[in-house]
Amino acid sequence: MRSSRTPWLTDANRVLDFVGNDGMVIYSVLLLLVLLRRHWRLALFTAVVNLCALGLTHLIKFLVDRPRPSDHLVPVDHGSYPSGHVSGTVAAMVVTAVVLGRLWMWVSGAILSVAMMYSRTYLGVHWASDTIAGALLGAGVTLLLWALLRDKCLGRNIITAALRTARSPSSYSQSQTQTRAAASLPEQSGWMPRWQRQSQAVPSEW
Repeated sequence: MRSSRTPWLTDANRVLDFVGNDGMVIYSVLLLLVLLRRHWRLALFTAVVNLCALGLTHLIKFLVDRPRPSDHLVPVDHGSYPSGHVSGTVAAMVVTAVVLGRLWMWVSGAILSVAMMYSRTYLGVHWASDTIAGALLGAGVTLLLWALLRDKCLGRNIITAALRTARSPSSYSQSQTQTRAAASLPEQSGWMPRWQRQSQAVPSEW
């Protein structure tokens, strides 16, 4: 990896070093604020995922206490395994993809995650196994929590309760009353659907 270093490639990977740390914090906060306005459950889910990925990464770093490579190009803290930049980036990208459900988010997230994995080894701050472990941790935490909390995040328990209420006899009679009232609206106000107006406009001899 040292032999492939060039000035422009080093500068590009220094940018990725910022993106994987402060950049992911900024991105996660902005995503939280955007979702918080109308989808507070999903916003809370993104926060839980990012915090869990961060907490598990630092816990494993502390327990494993693996030394970093010696020829790193950027300042680092202790603990090489797993990569915090990679786990944070993968968690942020996967949670965005599962919450918003767009194919291009999966594709762009995968590209950024692979670039981050390469960047950490290029800069000499992680071994390749550190980046693989970080990617597995970020994706695993996100998908596991999504499998456990998906229905609550999407409010499906509320939808199910509403459907049960709608099927009750009292709700059925109320809906029938509303249907009859809506049906009498054209007679009371003179309003009628377009298809009915058109049928009345056709001459009788036709």
